Amino acid sequence: VKVMGETIVDDSSKKWWNGTQKNYDEYEFWRDGNKAKEIETDGIVLTFPWGEWKKGQPFRIEMLDDYYDKVRGVFGADFTHKLTGAQIIKIQHPESELYSGGVHAANGVSCVDCHMPYVREGAKKVTQHNITSPLRDINSACKSCHKQSEDYLKAQVLDIQNSVAHDQRTAEYAIVSLIMDTKKLRDELGNMEKFQSDGKADAKKISEELKEVLELHRKAQMRADFVNAENSTGFHNPREASRMLLQAVDMARMGQTKLV
Repeated sequence: VKVMGETIVDDSSKKWWNGTQKNYDEYEFWRDGNKAKEIETDGIVLTFPWGEWKKGQPFRIEMLDDYYDKVRGVFGADFTHKLTGAQIIKIQHPESELYSGGVHAANGVSCVDCHMPYVREGAKKVTQHNITSPLRDINSACKSCHKQSEDYLKAQVLDIQNSVAHDQRTAEYAIVSLIMDTKKLRDELGNMEKFQSDGKADAKKISEELKEVLELHRKAQMRADFVNAENSTGFHNPREASRMLLQAVDMARMGQTKLV
């Protein structure tokens, strides 16, 4: 089938914090320069990696590790990291997974209760038809259960998110350090005859030598990406979000020790 790719490079609404244009895309082969292009594909298959997530249990990130380990012979990765050669899984919107182990899920609170709360329209009580942040209408979204003031509730949310955001940045910096150290060692190994073929660096030989490090990069990046792509900055389950991020830090540091 033929499908049209996509790109944010030409989208003026996609800016960095300092106002500069974002110029990256998740899949570079979907664009030609700054323009989206038509591509041919056998089809795009959505994967829901829930085989190890048992019904009634809260989700844990190790369930994704187990799932992707089992299917690696069929599906190895979403992409190969350009600098390290690690086989990377790209996490996409795992909101329900993280939420499943949080306090709201444990108390039977659904997505609709917070993100589409009841409002009054004349004499009728109806759910909002716009899915949005509960912070936009704390009175409707939160105070049906929580009796504290709106300012107090907002402060609680922001406190949780700030804490998780700190862990997120720590994990990202740790992973970047691992990436740069791995890239440096790959370059050094590529100059050794043992890791060359026909006088040139052999990526496969180098990746095999760094197999354990690349596996740690894969799993660390999966965890940091999970929390980042989940979009609540950890609020749906702050304990699990921070657990994942601190695991990512440990894995990145462990990877660095294996490079020595």
